[in-house]
Amino acid sequence: MTVLILIPVTNNYYQNFKIAKKFAKAYDQRLDYLMEEKKANNTKAIYLKPLPPSGVLQFMEILPQKNASDELPYDNWVYVKYFDLPFNIFLINE
Repeated sequence: MTVLILIPVTNNYYQNFKIAKKFAKAYDQRLDYLMEEKKANNTKAIYLKPLPPSGVLQFMEILPQKNASDELPYDNWVYVKYFDLPFNIFLINE
């Protein structure tokens, strides 16, 4: 009986691990890119592709720019301030 419960739980854990691993890799690549742009003294806004699903990981995705005069959304502001970025970041409008 224990084996019958363990198989689905193990499979679910493995599937969540694969999703989280793919997300973590994409997130690390995004941060590397932002740090490269910071080192290059970029001051122009950067538009980023959405990250893949994060699975069981809690994540706050940045938001797209609604219009040219729109303020920086709070979720984006958190990243800009935390990483001390000299530019704004937005999600690409799709």
